[in-house]
Amino acid sequence: MEGRAPVDPEIGMAHVYSEGNDVYEVTLNQTNLQFNNNKYYLIQLLQDDNANVYSVWMRWGRVGENGQKKLVSCGGNLAEAKDTFKKK
Repeated sequence: MEGRAPVDPEIGMAHVYSEGNDVYEVTLNQTNLQFNNNKYYLIQLLQDDNANVYSVWMRWGRVGENGQKKLVSCGGNLAEAKDTFKKK
């Protein structure tokens, strides 16, 4: 594993970007037994293993299911990737 956090298994040759003590990876979970809600939201800022190319990976849905997913490519623009990550 390259990087300081595991990459979502749905993604290939990349690692989670980190800078100093900041690791750009978040996993959220919302559970509400009364309404039968059990949701997750995963977001990772990824750097290609072979180049300074960045993307933001998001996956969300019901716990235990693959759910929906989206990959936002930011090319070599790290500032854009950070902004996309922070807005989500």
